[in-house]
Formats: sequence, structure tokens, C-alpha cells
Amino acid sequence: MTLDEYLALPYTLTLRRDDEGDFIAIIDELPGCVAHGKTRQVAVRRIESMQREWIVETLERGGEIPLPAAPEDQRSGRWVQRTSPDQHQRLAAAARRSGVSLNTLVCTILAEFLGGQANAGAPRFVAQVEERLDRFEKRLIAMVALTNAPLRRTAPATRPNLGIASLPSTQAGGHLLGNLEEN
Repeated sequence: MTLDEYLALPYTLTLRRDDEGDFIAIIDELPGCVAHGKTRQVAVRRIESMQREWIVETLERGGEIPLPAAPEDQRSGRWVQRTSPDQHQRLAAAARRSGVSLNTLVCTILAEFLGGQANAGAPRFVAQVEERLDRFEKRLIAMVALTNAPLRRTAPATRPNLGIASLPSTQAGGHLLGNLEEN
């Protein structure tokens, strides 16, 4: 197989936060293929570069490159979920208030649930996210004022992802923290 063929395969990308709040990205099937970043976007960009380097070096030395898990062992990340019209309307309204898509809101709620906050419930979770964002925004404004550093926005304000995600690398772009760019 060629480098491009390996890079096109659906390797599993795992993202998690370390003790300092930075993101750690790992390609599960490629031992030692790890990257760090202050933001999710930076970690993903770095792991894509690291994956390329890992495969190139392994090909050059004639080593074996593991393939991703068999498709029957993987889930697509997509399913159809029925809910009541009232619940659908409330979730859509919460997503609008939060400035995210309905899909993003539900994925965040699920990630938070799986991350250990199963008893919070969706309305309480959204309120907690909004409170955290208010505190974060106040700290950010204070930090910018102290340093006189310009704050660059790269996209409309969105909500941060507070959970841990393990996604196939082809789906890694779906995240909530996309409005700040690392200098």
C-alpha cells in the first residue's frame, strides 16, 4: 500500500484532556502515534501530521503498518433516534440559545453523560455550560485586558466540548470549541 492509501484508511482517533487541560490525540492502531495541543483543533492537526510521519518512517524501514479495526467492529456514529415533539422542540431551542446545532448539542449531552455526569440531565447541563461559558468569558476578557493582546475570532462564538471523545479520525472535525485560534 502507498502512503496515501494508508492515510485514507479510517484509523481511530481518540481525544482526551490531560491534567493541565490540554488535548492529547492518539491514533489507537499506531503504537506511539500521539500528539498534544492547547486546543482540540491544534491536537487534531498535529496528530494528522504525526500519523503521516509515523507511516512514512515505518514504510522506509520496512516495518508493518497495522490496519484499522475491521468495519464490523466499528460503528458509523450515526443512528436514528425518535423523541417526543415537545422534547425535540426543547432541545432545538436549547441548541439555538447555545449557538450550536441540534446534533452538536445532543452529542455534547451524550459525551457529558458518558463522562460521569449522568444525573445532570439536559436542561441542567445546558445551564451549567452557559454558566461555565460566562465565567470563562469574564476571565478571558480580563486576561486580554491585562496583556493588551488582540483576541482573534475564527468563527462565530460556539460552545466548548466539556467531555471526552473517541471518534474515527474521519469524524474528528465535529466539535464545539472552534471560535479561538492559537497564535
